[in-house]
Amino acid sequence: YRASKKNKALRLKLINGLARMGGDASVPSLLAGLHVKDQRPALLEALRLIGLPSVRAALFMLKSSSGDRIQMALDLLMHMRDEAAPELVSLLTHGDRNSRELALRVLAHIRAPGTRDAILRMVRERRAIDPHEGIRVAIALYDDKVRKLLFELLEDPDPQLRLFVVEQMWRLRDEKTLGALRVVAARDPDRNVQRYALRAVAGYGGSKGIDLLRKMLPV
Repeated sequence: YRASKKNKALRLKLINGLARMGGDASVPSLLAGLHVKDQRPALLEALRLIGLPSVRAALFMLKSSSGDRIQMALDLLMHMRDEAAPELVSLLTHGDRNSRELALRVLAHIRAPGTRDAILRMVRERRAIDPHEGIRVAIALYDDKVRKLLFELLEDPDPQLRLFVVEQMWRLRDEKTLGALRVVAARDPDRNVQRYALRAVAGYGGSKGIDLLRKMLPV
């Protein structure tokens, strides 16, 4: 029936009933009502309580061609990101290429802190995920651990990966990375990486960035 203010209380009772029933069978009915704004918070919470079946249904919705369905799926995964995180990490480890790419995009969007260590480990071990994509997800969860990983990758034998890391540091504009960028600009064996590192230092601006540039100029 059509949603209205008069039947909102009844609709909320039905939502709570479906949440208590749980299981896969309740999920489609709950998802179908997400487009009604006045019941969306109750639906999101009901789907969160149901757990893993809701996560899997949301991931399936992301394959839709409908922008509205994709947004609803992202809203749900954001609402239940703690519940979604283990399933997404599992997809990174065991899923096919398309599933891994989807999981990475979702992880970058929902920024679930509980996935940080797993992502960093996968990047270090070159396991399951492309390191460039893994770095993008890690940067969405940026902290001291992520900064340490970036420093490690500045010594990677692949110049393209080092260049990518320098570009990410440039965008981060974290004062604590300036010293490392200065070393790369002075010593990296690849001229292109050196040049980007120098631009990153110059692009930072401020007194510290200017001071570092002066120190790098030949006397």
